[in-house]
This record gives sequence, structure tokens and C-alpha cells, in this order.
Amino acid sequence: MRKNENGLKFERMEASERRLLKGKTGKAAAAVLTLAMAMTLSAPAWSFTDTQAAGKASPAVTTVTGFDKTYTRTGYSLPITDTVKVAPAYGRKVQVYHYDPDAKKWVKESTYKTSDKYSAKVKITYSNFWKTRPTAKYKITMSAVKGNGSSYSGKVTSKAAVKSLGATKLTRRMTTNFDLVTADAAVVMNAKTHKLIYQKNPDKERRVASMTKLMTATLLSEKFPLNHTVEITKEAAETPWGVGLKEGDTMTVENLIYAMFLPSGNDAACASGIAVGGTTSNFASLMNARAAQLGCTDTVYENAHGLDTDGNHSTARDQALIASHVMTAPDLSTLRTAAKTKSKVIYSGKGVKYELTNTNELLGIGTFEGLKTGTTTLAGNCFCGAFTVDGQTYVSVVLASSTGSNRFADTRMLAGLTEEIVADSQQAAS
Repeated sequence: MRKNENGLKFERMEASERRLLKGKTGKAAAAVLTLAMAMTLSAPAWSFTDTQAAGKASPAVTTVTGFDKTYTRTGYSLPITDTVKVAPAYGRKVQVYHYDPDAKKWVKESTYKTSDKYSAKVKITYSNFWKTRPTAKYKITMSAVKGNGSSYSGKVTSKAAVKSLGATKLTRRMTTNFDLVTADAAVVMNAKTHKLIYQKNPDKERRVASMTKLMTATLLSEKFPLNHTVEITKEAAETPWGVGLKEGDTMTVENLIYAMFLPSGNDAACASGIAVGGTTSNFASLMNARAAQLGCTDTVYENAHGLDTDGNHSTARDQALIASHVMTAPDLSTLRTAAKTKSKVIYSGKGVKYELTNTNELLGIGTFEGLKTGTTTLAGNCFCGAFTVDGQTYVSVVLASSTGSNRFADTRMLAGLTEEIVADSQQAAS
């Protein structure tokens, strides 16, 4: 057992964990299950019989056994491998592809060559593409062997026979299932390059609850200096689930940022929006325009705090783009500082004391340094995280995790997966 940088434990698997139990019929009966990996193997009994038609032998039907049609994983620490038996072999190439749904095409990733005999085994290692999404598709192909059969008749069991008569082409497909998180939608994004490391329903419209405050705090910080004083309006003071701001009191921009990031004060967000836009509706228009500038393509804000309102929606990908801006923009350092602050005491202009506590349970674990929680009835349990792997900052977004605690568990799993994928890519490059 080892522990990754962000505190997630996972097990090293042994080769024996993948052995198949053989029944009396000789067919694969079951696969050994472990806590770190669960496999659903379906070893089809593909076979062939050489035939003769009208006194002339037919080309050999290419067959393969041991190739999994479906493959279910719950752990990410080992690659997916298969040992397949091919016939006829005689030095033929086995090519491995994965399907890229973004490019909408099959991508060749490796080629193997069989030994120079009739029936040969080949061990295939699949790329880590399956780690980047809950479902992935692979296929193996073997091109046909050409031959006219003019110099041979009889069973196709020798190299000369196959060369003369030829052999059919083969394509076999496999689907991997790897649902790492409980969230309905999730992504991990490199904050600098915007490359997605992991994605699950990245463009599915969902409400994002108080993650909305990432945009509110961004616009507030871009509009005013930290010591600028904001007056608390009646609308802001009456906004539910706030820190208790009073109408007619004042709060500095810096303190409003802390009130939004730590206890997720909705009254602080409403006051910020009115200060920037004049009204909540005007501020929502500014939010939507800024989101579009940051590359968001499916985000609509209707308020500054994220409480359930008709029309409010975004996507995991869009929220990751906004979070990436928060984590990299030089002029948003106060937001980053607030996001990783566990607790703070602030005062209003009239001297009212507010003791703030951060709702982010991952602070102090590994390299986590943010970013924003969110929960409403319609949005579910959401969280935008920020962490570092090998000197690079990554942001993660989980929308509608199964429970409040699982939004953090999902994020830790994504951080561990990111470490694994980064390490794999470095090893491949060396």
C-alpha cells in the first residue's frame, strides 16, 4: 500500500489478481476481484474450422481468444492488459486503436507482431486513454493475408497454406468502464493550458450553486481596490444564508471577498453584485459577458450568489475555465489567498465582528489550496478544487456529487488520478 501526494490511498495489484478460473468446460468462468480493481471479462469462444467449398479450400478465418469485450475498473494504478491468442499468426501485425470522441475518429496507438507460427500469443497493453473518462472504446485489427489458392488444397494449417490461400481480416472491439466519481459531471483542467486531464459529462448543463461566487468575486476585485467601501443594501441584508450583514452598514471589498469564500455568504455576494452593477440584473449581464470572454460557451448567471433561480446554469468545463482564471490571473491573488484561508475575523464599518470559517474540508491536505464549495436543492453537492502536481496547478470541478462529503472524496480521487496520469506521461517521454 502506498499513499499519493494528495492523501489518497491505493493498492498495488499483483499479476495473479488477473488470473482466470477454468471450469470443466474450459471456458473462462470468473475473474478474481480486488478492492482496487473489478473486472468484467467476457472471453468469447471464437473458433474456426477450415472448410472446403466445391473442392477448393477457403481462406483461413482469422480468430482471436482472450480479448475482453468489456472491462470494468475501479482503480487507476495499473494499466489494462490482455494476452490474446491469434490464428493464423505467422508474423502478422496486431494494431491497437482507441476512439477519440472529440476528434470523432479512431486513433492508432500501438502495433504488435506475432511470432512466426500458426497460433501465437500477444500481450497487449492499452494506453491510458481509458483513465481520462468513464467510458472508452478500443479495438484491435489485423489486416487480411492475400493469396489466390492456386497452389494449395486441403486444411489451412501451415505457413505455406496460409500464404497461398490467404486469411481474413479481423476487427474486435472493447469498451472500458471506469466511473471514478459519484458526481454527475466532473473535469480536471490544467489551469495554465486548459487541457482536460479527466472529463465526465463536461458540457452537461447544471446549476453550480455558490461556485457562482468565483465570478462575483472576480468582477468585484477587477472593479474596486481592496480598501473600497461597499454599502449594504436592503436587498443584500435580506438575502438568505448569509453572514448577517446589516442594512446601512459598510464592508470593504477585501472583507466581502473573505465573506464569500469562507462561509459562502450570500448577502456578501449580493452586496458585491449591486456595488459593481448597480442592480442584480445588471450585474448578471456583466457576469455573463465576462464568462464569455473567458471562453465559456454554456453559462448563464441570473444572480451574484448562485441560489436556485430559473435560468441559472453552467457546465463543469465552463466552471473550470473560470477557476483557471482565478488561479492564474496576477490581479486576483486576494481571491486565491481567501480560498485557502481556514478561518478569519473581519469587522464591518460600524465595528460588527464576524468570525468566518471555510467550508472547504480539503484545506491542509496535500497540496489543496482552494477553491469554492456550493450546495443548493437543485444543484446538489458541488465543489471546485485547486491543487498542484509536479509544479503545475490544476483545477477540478464536481457537480452533483452523491453526498456533501463525497464531493470532497471525488475531488481527492481526481487529484490522485491526475498525479498518476502526469507521472505516466513523464515516464513515457523519458
